[in-house]
Amino acid sequence: LCGDASLSALSAYPALSDADAVLVAASIKALTPCGMLISVSVDFGGIERVASVTDEGVDALAGAIATTCGEVASLKFGAMHFDVSRLFTPSPVMVINLLNLALGDHGMILLARMLLAGTPAPLQSLDLGWNAIGNGFGTLARAFKEPAVRQLTTSLSKLTLWNNALGDDALAELSSAIGIGALPGLRELRLHKTKLSDLRLPEFAEACKRLTTDRLDGNGKP
Repeated sequence: LCGDASLSALSAYPALSDADAVLVAASIKALTPCGMLISVSVDFGGIERVASVTDEGVDALAGAIATTCGEVASLKFGAMHFDVSRLFTPSPVMVINLLNLALGDHGMILLARMLLAGTPAPLQSLDLGWNAIGNGFGTLARAFKEPAVRQLTTSLSKLTLWNNALGDDALAELSSAIGIGALPGLRELRLHKTKLSDLRLPEFAEACKRLTTDRLDGNGKP
């Protein structure tokens, strides 16, 4: 095989299951041996069709993508559209810009699994702004504490999360990660309009004292 290939869920199916996700993951691995396939696009259709896909299916997809050395070009998972090439472009450091792609909470689960599986270079910048992310960001924040991910993110200097309804619980996970020494190179954290309450604002400001920029405006409750 050569050229582009597309793996798409047929619209005749009303919903997708973990078994479907695992099948697509297996197909990705089968179609990309030794660089035979230039790219794969995976389209799961509308967000309502992936509601029953759990961590099992997400894990399978993440594992398949992480082992294909960048040959998977894009992944559309419900409302989420991942340009996977942004994650696997060979360079001394990685700048990942996923701004305004409607990744959602499923996207955070997938991104966490992909980071746990490893990336070809350390992260320098990660932009997740305006992505309809909610409490699911906590999954990614917890991944920052894992040894494998901590090694990849020691040089992460900029993390952008603005205009997502992350909320107190998810941001508490990030504060906890920073508090135990994860993301030691972080200098710029953009959290404006992320639904951080008045109760948590002082705690987060304390955890972020070492940062040069910590945009917290647009948070707090009246």
